[in-house]
Amino acid sequence: MVATTTAPPPAYFAVGPKPHEVCCPYCKQKGKTITRRFLLSCCMRRQYCSSCGEYLGTYRRPKL
Repeated sequence: MVATTTAPPPAYFAVGPKPHEVCCPYCKQKGKTITRRFLLSCCMRRQYCSSCGEYLGTYRRPKL
């Protein structure tokens, strides 16, 4: 029988427009997230782990 490994389920955080301190569920390292604009939009920012680079969540500015 062949053993298979499964990736952990994605864990998305409630994120804001600025980087913040998190404990990454993928690499278990604690640190500030890296924020990147998404599709040249000032209204959407993606948050990534600063250690392993995994995607953690997206901030969308509320529409007024």
